[in-house]
Amino acid sequence: MPSTSKYRATNIPTRSIAVIKGYPGGFRELSFKELQQKAPAKVIELAVWGMVPHNRLGRRQIRKPLGLHGNEHPHAAQKAG
Repeated sequence: MPSTSKYRATNIPTRSIAVIKGYPGGFRELSFKELQQKAPAKVIELAVWGMVPHNRLGRRQIRKPLGLHGNEHPHAAQKAG
């Protein structure tokens, strides 16, 4: 996953993301721009979570992300012996 995601000015979502901390008074709303600055990977995770099924299978799939950080790739190509 890239450390920064790129959006055009017309493509930036205007919705806010609810952050619930779990204690009284712990409800906060973050705009898309604030969340992108604080945690760009979370923006991608929320987008992917919206695409997977919202059941046991989806929760299992979301725990195993296939995105890779940075330019280095840990896997080598298969070579015929």
